[in-house]
Amino acid sequence: MKFLFKILKKLNLYHPEIDTISNLVNSNNLIIGKNSDLKALKIEYLSLSPGFLNISIGDDCQVIGNIALLNQKTKVSIGSRTYIGPKTKIYAVEEVRIGNNVKISWECTFTDTNSHSLHSKIRENDYLDWQKGLFQKDWSDVKNAPIIIEDHCWIGFNSIIMKGVKLGKGCIVAAGSVVTKSFPPYSIIGGNPAVFIKETD
Repeated sequence: MKFLFKILKKLNLYHPEIDTISNLVNSNNLIIGKNSDLKALKIEYLSLSPGFLNISIGDDCQVIGNIALLNQKTKVSIGSRTYIGPKTKIYAVEEVRIGNNVKISWECTFTDTNSHSLHSKIRENDYLDWQKGLFQKDWSDVKNAPIIIEDHCWIGFNSIIMKGVKLGKGCIVAAGSVVTKSFPPYSIIGGNPAVFIKETD
């Protein structure tokens, strides 16, 4: 991995985010498989525990977009031969798990959290938290639940996948959908909120 960064610098293909990726790899917070292209990936975090695997990415992937780790123990895993398109954002407090051979189009959003408390008195402090930085937030009164995208799913552009959603193998999500609940394998879904349309294979 260090050898790759040196080559990119010599070829003037170096980007500041490569430094972030290098730091995470060296501290064992990130594992990258063979032949995966992360040149356009942006990773955001405040501080992580060295040696805790926060992000794992399989072989032959291309990941373009943002991953925000909102907790020291956040987990994001991406299988092999998976593509994640431009301006797609993954905001994770607990876990986002994406399988093998998944295709995710541009400007999709994955969030495993409500982001805010349901109690107005607690939300009064949100602005003060934002001033300190997103990663300073107290998540103890915010509902979070893992997102699981199984193998061979296809997610259309501008879709939103909310907390607690599990998409079974081979699901297709129509462009612009808001997915708020889980669906079984080989479902075609769409809409806001997304509903079952028909089966695929």
